[in-house]
Amino acid sequence: MPPSKNGRVTSLVPTQIKWDEVGNKVEGMLMNKEITTFRDQQRGRYIIRAIDGLKVVLGTFQIDQALQLVAEGEYIGIEYLGDEGTNTGNRFKLFDIWVDDDPTVAAPEEVRKVDVATGEVEAKK
Repeated sequence: MPPSKNGRVTSLVPTQIKWDEVGNKVEGMLMNKEITTFRDQQRGRYIIRAIDGLKVVLGTFQIDQALQLVAEGEYIGIEYLGDEGTNTGNRFKLFDIWVDDDPTVAAPEEVRKVDVATGEVEAKK
């Protein structure tokens, strides 16, 4: 494994992100978007280059909707907010998803929210 700019060793083997605890999140450069078949359903599979190595995010309905219009090469963040139930008793995961135009600046005004229902990215301010 090659060292990163800060001297740390960064894995080239992606680690899958699990959405099992509220508050779990990943942020980094969206390196790759692809469609894969998972349990007989078409889902997105996303590779994100985070500060601590490559991460794999398997799409859920909300993640797939939100990232459909986000281009590879964008700096993104995904945070798991918890589960919600439907009237039919099904459960689905809720996420907060954003695009950061300049991740070197820790300024909230630089972060643009992604509408998880439409995939629309908030306009630049």
